[in-house]
Amino acid sequence: MIECKTPTLDVDLGVEQHIRNQSADYIPQLFKFTQVLLASNKNAIKYATTGTGKKYWNIWKEQNADWHSERLAECVVDRLPTEQDKAIVSLFTPERLLRLARYFTLYDANVKKIARYQQYFAVEKIIKTIGIYDTISGNRQSGVIWHTQGSGKSLTMVMLAKYLLEQIRGAKVIIVTDRTELDRQIEQTFSHTRLKPARATSGKNLIELIGEGKSDIVTAIINKFSTVENSKLKVESRDVFVLVDESHRTNYGNLAAKMRLVFPNGCYIGFTGTPLMKNERTAARFGNRYIHKYTIKDGVDDKAIVPLIYEGRFVER
Repeated sequence: MIECKTPTLDVDLGVEQHIRNQSADYIPQLFKFTQVLLASNKNAIKYATTGTGKKYWNIWKEQNADWHSERLAECVVDRLPTEQDKAIVSLFTPERLLRLARYFTLYDANVKKIARYQQYFAVEKIIKTIGIYDTISGNRQSGVIWHTQGSGKSLTMVMLAKYLLEQIRGAKVIIVTDRTELDRQIEQTFSHTRLKPARATSGKNLIELIGEGKSDIVTAIINKFSTVENSKLKVESRDVFVLVDESHRTNYGNLAAKMRLVFPNGCYIGFTGTPLMKNERTAARFGNRYIHKYTIKDGVDDKAIVPLIYEGRFVER
C-alpha cells in the first residue's frame, strides 16, 4: 500500500494518512492483508507494516548495490531515478516483497513488526555465509554480527531462526547467553513472536533438550555446557546453529571450549553491540569473519539512537 505525496508535502503526512486510514472510522478492512506500507514523495520515503505507530516508521537503505542498479535500470528509463523509485524497487520487487512478508514480518507480543533494513541484510548475509562450507573441516562458515545497541538484535535472531527452521531440514537453533536475565529476555522475545523455544533450566535439563531433540529452538546460559560436556554428549550435525548473544563476553575460556566440544561441527554466529577493538578476539572465535555491521554512527544517522556526547574534565583533588 503506497501513499504518494507531491514533493512539496512532507512524507510524514503520508504516514499520518496511512495511520488514519487504518482506524475504524475509515477503511481498516483494506489493510487486513497488507504487509508493507510506504509513505513517499519524490525525494523521501518511510515504510512500515500495518498497526505501526508514527515514531516507528523507518527509512530503507539498499545494501545490495549491484542487484539494485540492475533492477532500477530495467524500471527507470531516460531519467535519473528518484528516492521513490529506489524504494519501490527495493521493497516491492516481487521476490523481495515475498521474502519480506514470509521471513521478515512477525508479531512481537501481538504487535506486527517488519524488519529494519539492517536486520534484513544481516539475515541475508548470514544465509549466504552459512551456505559456504569450510574446505578443511567441511563445516558451515561462521561469523560475527556487530549491530549497535538499539538495532533490534533479538528480533534479528528470531527472523534468522525462522528462516533456518523453514529452509533447512533438520536444523536446530541454540541461543546462548551468559546471564540469567538475558536468557529470560531471549526466551520471552521468541515466545512473544510465536516461536516456542525450550529454556534449559539446568545442565541436566540442557542434556535432555539436546539429546532428545524435542525442541527446534533451545535457549541456555553458557555455563550449563560444562554439565553437558562432562556427560560426553556430542551432536555431530552440521545443521546446528549456535547463536551467541553478547559474544564479546565469555567466549574465550573454558566454558566456550566445552560448548564447542558439544557441537564440534556446529555453525556459530556471534551477536554483539559492543565496538570491537584491540586484537578483535571476538571475530577470531567466529572464523575471523564479520558478516554484517551496523555501527553507532549508522544508528545515529538513521535517527534510531541519539548520539553519545561526552566531555573530558580534570578532577581537582
